[in-house]
Parts: sequence; C-alpha cells; structure tokens
Amino acid sequence: AETLGSVSVVCTDKTGTITQGRMSVTKVVSADEGGAHEHLDGADQEVLLIGSLNNDATFSETESRGVGHPTEAALVEAAVHAGIDLEVERAAWRRIGEIPFSSDKKYMATLHRHDKREYLFVKGAPERVLAMCDLSDGELERLQALAMSMTAEGLRVLAIAKKEDVEGGINEAMLTKLSCVGFVGIQDPLRPTTVDTIALLNGAGVRMMLITGDHPATA
Repeated sequence: AETLGSVSVVCTDKTGTITQGRMSVTKVVSADEGGAHEHLDGADQEVLLIGSLNNDATFSETESRGVGHPTEAALVEAAVHAGIDLEVERAAWRRIGEIPFSSDKKYMATLHRHDKREYLFVKGAPERVLAMCDLSDGELERLQALAMSMTAEGLRVLAIAKKEDVEGGINEAMLTKLSCVGFVGIQDPLRPTTVDTIALLNGAGVRMMLITGDHPATA
C-alpha cells in the first residue's frame, strides 16, 4: 500500500487492457473514389478480398467469426460477412510466397498466382504502404489526408495495395510502384471501466501514459 501510494506515473498497454480486444472493421475506403462505406454497406470488395488473401487468419463457421491475430481476424470476418467465400477465393488466388509482418517493417506482403498471372498484395501501416505506391504528389497528399482522417476517429487504419504481373518471386526490392487499392478502418471499443479508472488516476495526480504500436492519432 505504501508503494502504491507513491506511484506518480502509470504506463498502460492499449489493446486488450484499456480496450476490449474485440476488433471489427467499421469502415472501408476505396482509394480511387475515396468513398467511405460505414459498417460495410456497399463496401469495396477488392479492398476486403486483398485484405483476406494477404492474411493468415481463418474463419470459424460455427462461431461466425475470424480466428487468429485480432487484426487479421477482423479483416477475414468482414470479408466473409460482405459475401466473400474465403475458401473459394484462397484456392483461386493461391499464395506462392510471402514477406511476413514484423513490427519493424509494419507491413505484410504476399505473392499469389491467379489465372497463370502473379499478383503482389501488401497491407500495413499507411505511411509504409503509400511510400511503396506509384503516386503523384497530389494523390499522395490526398490519400495521406484520407488515412489521417480515419485515424482521428480512433480507428486502426491499414492501407491495402497491389501490383500485377510480377515476376521473379517475392523480395523487398519489388515493393515499388504499387497501386493503392484503399484503406480499412478497424475499431476496438474501450472497456466500460476505462474512463472512470483514468479519471480516478488523474484526480489522484497520477500521470497516465499509453504504450501502443498504433498511430499516435489513433491512440
């Protein structure tokens, strides 16, 4: 009790600690039109298709939810609920190579064969993925602003990009001149007790620090 009484700073994780750890896709934005589809109404199928192919999560029919890493599970769940047949599409777009996600890279890249052609799909942090895309200064500014507007809503934002007719396998050197397909916004609701707990600590003069790998605007 004496030690707790002398605490002046509390550092907290975000996902699953002050949030519920139940992520769900609430917004899909197409890069070409910039049209946002709330709650997946009329959601851009290509964004969700690529998001579910560039993905290691699975879908449980019995539980009607994605299974795997929470972010990837949310993408798979959104794709299935939007009418995408995950099993059929993954068979049609066979994965033949990948660069796994890492906290340093902040992206995942996968190579797929479809109708005798090879496609590169990338999903990850907007700042990393947009840097790989072939965009004019104006297009880059527009898409950066679009991504920032989503993070300002407290969403975890992923950029989705592709490259068609690639050759020579998959490696980091080929991650250039991609086409941005769009963005996905994922929400993780706060725990019901979070607001009162933080207010209590603030009232006691304790400084709160949030530790997260998310974009600062999302945090």
